[in-house]
Amino acid sequence: LQAEPAAVAGARHDLVNTVLPMLLNLQGREVLHASSVLSPRREAVAFVGNGGAGKSTAAAAMMAAGYQLLSDDALPLMPQNGNIATASGPPEMNLWAQPRRWLGLDQPGLGEGKRLVRPGAARHCAGQFRLARIYMVEPAAEAAESSLAPLTAAQAVMELVRAAHRMDLRDRAMLERQFGIL
Repeated sequence: LQAEPAAVAGARHDLVNTVLPMLLNLQGREVLHASSVLSPRREAVAFVGNGGAGKSTAAAAMMAAGYQLLSDDALPLMPQNGNIATASGPPEMNLWAQPRRWLGLDQPGLGEGKRLVRPGAARHCAGQFRLARIYMVEPAAEAAESSLAPLTAAQAVMELVRAAHRMDLRDRAMLERQFGIL
């Protein structure tokens, strides 16, 4: 972990993962509110969901199993040769205490709340990769375990639309572009 004042680190994280995606949207680029890891097959696997649903926790669990971090909180989408590619983000994650412990990143005094941590160069991969899978994360309602359930095509599109950064819902060209990519 690199020591940074929490307020500065949090503001930088918000700038990179919230403000920058909205600016990219204005330039015609799509970015989802998602976390992603790189599979052993060198393909991106993403986790999409509402704030607090467990996207970063899912990515941390995959990292504990040997996957590398690509991005946390912002997933750029880039059409490429009939596929969708994505690019890595900063080598940092905003994690609760338990996922920090899984990755050996918890330190005395960090507390149980979410904290910005840097998993290190060996656990982060930079570059562009084909997006192979997107998983929708929803917190388990009073269940001991979470589970996976398939979505219909219509449900999947609506979840992706909900996770997309957009500036103006009245901007028809932006909405058409987003639906085309999603």
